[in-house]
Amino acid sequence: MLALTAGALFVLSGLYNVSASREHLDVTTWLLDLVRRQSIRTYSLDVGQPPPEAPDAARLGAVHYELGCAACHGAPGRPPSALQAAMLPSPPSFAESVFRWSPRQLYWIVRNGQKYTGMPAWIAPGRADEVWPVVAFLGRMRDLDAHAYKELAGIARGRPAFGLGFGTLRERLEVCARCHGAPGAASPIGIVPQLSGQSRAYLERALHDYADGRRPSGYMQLIAAMLDDEEMRALAAAYAEAAAPPRAQVQDIPAELLQRGEVIAREGLPAKGVPACLNCHVDARNPAFPRILGLSSPYVEQQLRLFRGGKRNATTFGPIMQAVALRLEDGDIAAVGAYLGSLAPRIAP
Repeated sequence: MLALTAGALFVLSGLYNVSASREHLDVTTWLLDLVRRQSIRTYSLDVGQPPPEAPDAARLGAVHYELGCAACHGAPGRPPSALQAAMLPSPPSFAESVFRWSPRQLYWIVRNGQKYTGMPAWIAPGRADEVWPVVAFLGRMRDLDAHAYKELAGIARGRPAFGLGFGTLRERLEVCARCHGAPGAASPIGIVPQLSGQSRAYLERALHDYADGRRPSGYMQLIAAMLDDEEMRALAAAYAEAAAPPRAQVQDIPAELLQRGEVIAREGLPAKGVPACLNCHVDARNPAFPRILGLSSPYVEQQLRLFRGGKRNATTFGPIMQAVALRLEDGDIAAVGAYLGSLAPRIAP
């Protein structure tokens, strides 16, 4: 009882220094670290097995790491920043700490963050599909030198950057191009949508939806929230005014899958109440809708699964697309994705 009273008096006195300029007591540091490590090991047991790694997943993860993580955790060939050195506890270098954790544990850490460390949770907790590419990258980071990291993160010919913290349109487009390609160029990451040739109205609406959190994305919410209306209009115009480049034809797709996808895209599935995709999503029939011809198969499939799971219901047309996606089976989604991904953009039906 005496010890409890003394402890309560110490806490209420305010004598314990919580300043970030002073280290914890050794016993406090030890206890907090023990609790943290055991918590990660326990709660990560509920994480399922990592999904098959998508093409370019590690590259997408590297781009996000550069934008959202490197400022605190450093990067290959880059010394710790002043921000990292001033934080208590100091953020670990992932290139070193990745040895300590399994992919499932890394997933849990990235998705959930860490209390009392400054490590935030994933901005869009429902987007598990976005967290796994970061884990894929972390698994490779320890083997990367400075040049290989810059190539993977898309900054070999540009400057390291956190978000869109530079003033000119060109500098902002350089950040966008790391995933989406420059205006008029193909996306360097197949699982990311190509923006060139999309309508200005659609691109502006998408940026506003990301910034307001109506369209959840741990990648895009971080970026769009840094833009004002004028900057969004300028970026949307730059991509909308650029002609969409032809995509390379995808090989080795089963003919039956392509045929089924073409039927759904062009005719729909009337018995299931599924309209034809190309009734709305082609050329300029409705500038508020995205043009889907030639979008990569993984991207199309993932968006349909997000609609089906209600993850995009807060957007203007989300409820409409959810009603459609709920009527599609996994095989239907795979077929539509395969067919649309096999087409060059702007092909008339």
